[in-house]
Amino acid sequence: MLAGTLERFNLAVLAIAALAGAFAVITGCSNATSGATAPAPPEVEVVTVEQRDVPIYSEWIGTLDGYDNADIKAQVTGYLLQQAYKEGSFVKKGQLLFQIDPRPFQAALQLAQGQQAQAEGQLAQARAELAQAEAQVAVAEANQHRTQLDVDRYIPLAQQQAITTQDLDNATQNNMASVAQLQAARAQVATARAQIAATNAAMQAAAAAVQTAEINLGFSHITSPIDGIVSSQIL
Repeated sequence: MLAGTLERFNLAVLAIAALAGAFAVITGCSNATSGATAPAPPEVEVVTVEQRDVPIYSEWIGTLDGYDNADIKAQVTGYLLQQAYKEGSFVKKGQLLFQIDPRPFQAALQLAQGQQAQAEGQLAQARAELAQAEAQVAVAEANQHRTQLDVDRYIPLAQQQAITTQDLDNATQNNMASVAQLQAARAQVATARAQIAATNAAMQAAAAAVQTAEINLGFSHITSPIDGIVSSQIL
């Protein structure tokens, strides 16, 4: 009994000693902590709050699809001198987009205009020749009418032997010559009219060439057919 009591007492003393040691450690830590410097308070920025509209920007990759899409292509072949717009910019109807070198088309226009002027001169000359041929026909008709009257007058006189047969033969020969001259004059009139027709055709061809050259020259100046945004990527 006594031995067991002493053993429990020793355990109690050891427990008390352990508690005392722990209390001493805690007390020492508390004293060390209280001796440290307290940290400074954090700095806080203050901003006044305002209510206003703030734009939101976003970047997207896509293609354009308008109500009216115009596929613009060059109608003539040449050297590109200028691109007068920026990709994705807004352009107005009639605004310049591309400028092709116009010099070859200007030279073609001048050549066509020269050919047209030449055809007009040839037409005027053909008309003058026609007028001259028609005047020669009038003279030839008058001569043939006169010689025919001589023949008609000499025939009864020759029958009455009032004139010689030689006089009738001469009158007949003169009448035949005047008939030949009249036919030649009429042939010249027909030739002059044919020349006028050919010259008219040449003049129409020259006028068409001038018009074509003017159109090609205009095609070297490429403009926007509508209002819109220019882009090489259209949906």
